[in-house]
Amino acid sequence: MTPSDVTTATYAWSGDGIRLSSSTEPGVATTNFLVDRAFGLPQVALERDGTGTIVTRSAYGLSRLALTAPSFGTLFEHPDPLGSVTDLTSASGASLAWSDFAPFGAIRTSGSAAGSPTDPFGFAGQYLDSTGLYYMRARQYDPATGRFLSIDPASPSITDLHAAGYVYGRDDPVNLIDASGKDPLCAPLLFGVEFGPIDWVAAVACVGVTALVIYAAGNVGNLAKATLDQKQGQVIPQLKPMPQITQPFRPKPPVIINPYTNDIEPPAPGGGPSGSGRPWWLKVGAAAAAAAILGSVLLGDNQK
Repeated sequence: MTPSDVTTATYAWSGDGIRLSSSTEPGVATTNFLVDRAFGLPQVALERDGTGTIVTRSAYGLSRLALTAPSFGTLFEHPDPLGSVTDLTSASGASLAWSDFAPFGAIRTSGSAAGSPTDPFGFAGQYLDSTGLYYMRARQYDPATGRFLSIDPASPSITDLHAAGYVYGRDDPVNLIDASGKDPLCAPLLFGVEFGPIDWVAAVACVGVTALVIYAAGNVGNLAKATLDQKQGQVIPQLKPMPQITQPFRPKPPVIINPYTNDIEPPAPGGGPSGSGRPWWLKVGAAAAAAAILGSVLLGDNQK
């Protein structure tokens, strides 16, 4: 290998970890990136060269949709279920370029029509640098080896079946993608978030499953501690019984039956027979007031 066979890449990043530009030597070709942050992970929206001229423009839906190049117009990308761009067609539907990927992203077969553009997006819909490495946000990925170039910045879970920090998609690239460069929590539920808009149903399911696991783990821990305390002869505090609240005895009022209607009269406020709690002058006054009101109404109707 001679120095002319070596490609040196230099990258510029924003303060929050977004890649802004890429420069390669020899030749010093610079590509500037404008990133769309409206997705689960930031996606490249525009590519510009060193002079600021637009090279490509990307459109997204639930996956990649189209690539617009000034010299070719709008080209449509056709992804497989994992998001890998397997075909590039013109607006008329003519196939311009196609690729067949191995499970870890190496190209098995590929082809292109004469004069067709090069699509920088390939395996899992991710950006392929001029170095032959895929940009997976937190790390660079080598599809030839199926491994990242640096260790996973996310700490592995204790439930992981492996402890390797360089593996891609938990060594299950047929079902999982790792576009973030990290081993995500609840990967079987949320791997789609890494590529397109957030799937809130999956996110809520992931949070629910995580909460259940934490709750179950806490209960198992409390049970184990209680069992250990019993074995060590410690006294386990018991809950005190709730004190019983007794109500004072109050005799029920007697039932009064009207001899004329055989109806049960409600008890008076004083607790005795009907009307026994009211003085006679109050009953007379109430009857007089009712008679006066009734008379005024009747007389008023007759006067109209």
